[in-house]
Amino acid sequence: MIIAGKILIERKVGQTETKSGILLPESMTTEENIGTVLHVGAATKDMTPEVKPGDTVVFNHKTHRRKDFVLEDRNVVEVGFEDIYLINP
Repeated sequence: MIIAGKILIERKVGQTETKSGILLPESMTTEENIGTVLHVGAATKDMTPEVKPGDTVVFNHKTHRRKDFVLEDRNVVEVGFEDIYLINP
């Protein structure tokens, strides 16, 4: 069960090597703000979700409301509806 106003997103894995095959150290990898929607919480009084599971989204990855965790070996992030910038169905 997802909390109303929240979205669970599977985060895209950051680049771990260059196009020429050079492996990047963990300190050089960037935090991706692109992912695939897994679950969408119920609408709130203020907002109705415009995303659905399976959509690819760009989200605010620097928000203080974000929660990162691992779910079934997947990097998952929980963000609010207001943290979604772009939806690609």
